Amino acid sequence: MSNLVAKINNSSSATELSKSITVLDAIYWIEQAWSQVKDSTITKCFAKAGLGTDSEIIKTEPSESNESETWLQQLIEHVGVQITTAEYMNFDDSFPTEETYGNDWEQHLLAQHLNPATINVSTFKDQSDVEEETSASPVSLSEALNTLEGLRKTILSSSPDGHEKMLQHVNGLTELIEKNIVTTKLKAADNKLLT
Repeated sequence: MSNLVAKINNSSSATELSKSITVLDAIYWIEQAWSQVKDSTITKCFAKAGLGTDSEIIKTEPSESNESETWLQQLIEHVGVQITTAEYMNFDDSFPTEETYGNDWEQHLLAQHLNPATINVSTFKDQSDVEEETSASPVSLSEALNTLEGLRKTILSSSPDGHEKMLQHVNGLTELIEKNIVTTKLKAADNKLLT
């Protein structure tokens, strides 16, 4: 909800607000809500629905599995593909299902978008030697949200594989800024009520 409050802060009308909410925003809201659901809640829901505990799980007999494999092998032969049933059933076992960049995902992201010759890896490894620029003016929280949204779009459009870790970091920063906006709004409303 803090995301919605932050978007309300940046919108001047309900129409503008409705246009600023994307399907991707809804997916993030669902993901955030789902991550807050506890395992015990799911277990209780299944129990309430009449679905038993682990001890009541029915185990299939090996004969059913063999019958299924025989049927699958016949189907494969009918189609004319030269592959065994085991190969067919396990063909996607070697496909990665999550990012594989490891701890150097930042360097990988920069390498994709910048000329590799201009990236100085030592700059990223030891930032204690880097002096901050005093000429940079601070940006508003709304501008920071817009920048993070642009970064999110860049990550999604440029790195179809392995973007989960990067998106988690961007989403974490987005949540912090949105909470800050909500807190600021609440304080302003409280001050207005007190005066």
